[in-house]
Amino acid sequence: MLSSPSGSYKLSTSGVSSGDQGSSGYGGILRDESGCWIRGFTGHLGNGSVRIEAELLAILKGVELIDSLRLQNATLETDSLDALRAFEKPDLYMKSPVWMANISGCQKLVKKNDITLSSVLPEDNKCAKFLTQLAMDDDDEDEYADVLDPPPAIQSLILADKPKVSKD
Repeated sequence: MLSSPSGSYKLSTSGVSSGDQGSSGYGGILRDESGCWIRGFTGHLGNGSVRIEAELLAILKGVELIDSLRLQNATLETDSLDALRAFEKPDLYMKSPVWMANISGCQKLVKKNDITLSSVLPEDNKCAKFLTQLAMDDDDEDEYADVLDPPPAIQSLILADKPKVSKD
């Protein structure tokens, strides 16, 4: 199990779609209480998905990552209020039985790992958006990838974001 001095972690997620039923992708960055990189992830959905699905998949993959690392007391942030609403009340927002089952399983992991879900302004979610753009630039459909080391181009975003991550 990973641990930081106070045991707090922040995972920021984002999802994007290039138009109605266009190509979609998602990404996320997990950081410790000091704002330092622990791990990231990206995923490309290909064509036929909408933005809410990309945003929800980012949340689902983020929660799975937190669970796989056996982290407790993490905060998961998204810049999608629609995804948060769908996660909190899936029966009002989602009609697909597959999505309902995915969200239900994810809700159990949130409770098990004591994860707090919260919203963040898009301008404060640049690192997750960077990873989402990496996914969109990837041509492999339905491809999830763990990003173990931070890509060099994200370093300046991580440094600029550290004060926001560590003071929360």
